[in-house]
Amino acid sequence: MPFRITIILSFICLAGCSSGCSSSEEFSARDSTENFPYTVYVLNQGWHTGIILKLSDISEDDIPEIKDFAGNEYLDIGWGDEEYYRIPGIDLSLAARALFSPTSSALKIRTFNIPVETYYETFTYCIAFHLTREEFRKLSRYIGDTFRKENNQSQLLENRGNIIYFYKANGDYHLFNTCNTWVASALEYSGLPVSTSMVVSGNDLFFSIKDYGKVLVNNK
Repeated sequence: MPFRITIILSFICLAGCSSGCSSSEEFSARDSTENFPYTVYVLNQGWHTGIILKLSDISEDDIPEIKDFAGNEYLDIGWGDEEYYRIPGIDLSLAARALFSPTSSALKIRTFNIPVETYYETFTYCIAFHLTREEFRKLSRYIGDTFRKENNQSQLLENRGNIIYFYKANGDYHLFNTCNTWVASALEYSGLPVSTSMVVSGNDLFFSIKDYGKVLVNNK
């Protein structure tokens, strides 16, 4: 009896693995076509991990704040500790406080108008994902829901030269809920079968999502 159970369990595991492999191949084989007309990018450079969206692709129903960025082509959107995110450079004491004690969070949005290929070429890694309309709308809504609202209005913390914007965000930042966790959760919410389990670092994120997109840059 134990032997038969072992055989059955082994078969289930193999079937699950086979299903997972075909699933990742299906997503990584996608290209920018009429079936998958939306391309988003996940990029990482040291302390920053973000999602790049083309502004003209986004519906104001999903992210009402896009009106703040009118005239720009792309948005690099990240989520992190509110205080640390807004300090230029690297402050190790603030970084440690943010990791080991739950803190309030912020969205950081950088606008840019150069070709996206030029923007990401110096990053540690960049992965492109081709999405259906429904997947893109769900991803956009996830980002839109991250803005913390008061009286149905988002709360702008800072505008740096109409290039970088900081907004109060939902969710506490801590060791097990980082910018990388947020990106993985956004992709999972869109419908991609990525795992958010134990995604803490940029390296964790890379290995969690790389099989579902196209790796364009890998300087790890």
